[in-house]
Amino acid sequence: MKWMLKPCYLISVFFALNTILMTSSVAQEESEPYFSDTYHACTEEALSSGMGVPMKLLDCTNAEYTYQDAQLNQAYKQAMQRIEETQQKRVKEAQRAWIKYRDAHCDFFTNPDAAEIAELQVQACLAQLTAERTQLLSKLGVN
Repeated sequence: MKWMLKPCYLISVFFALNTILMTSSVAQEESEPYFSDTYHACTEEALSSGMGVPMKLLDCTNAEYTYQDAQLNQAYKQAMQRIEETQQKRVKEAQRAWIKYRDAHCDFFTNPDAAEIAELQVQACLAQLTAERTQLLSKLGVN
């Protein structure tokens, strides 16, 4: 049974790396328009380095999620200042519900048989959804 897990793990690694490679350069800029230039440079460097690519990509993705989360917090605070007080409670409730959704949605990628790749997928999901939400909040209350 143990030998059967290895091909599954390798397939998971293949698909995860294939997805990452497909999202590099031009495709990456189209699919992740809100990701930072630092993230794009980091992933390009990680992919060209050869050894330890999944761990290097995980470092890039963790840093991007941290950056995107800070951007989200800033966009939320600014949106709350732009909207009427009567809307603030609804936005606050919606934001809390969205955070629960984001975390549950991205947790779907957790796979104990492919720890590094699963963590990379989870962090990429968190960063992507957070970047998208930041864009939405940055437009809230803007005429």
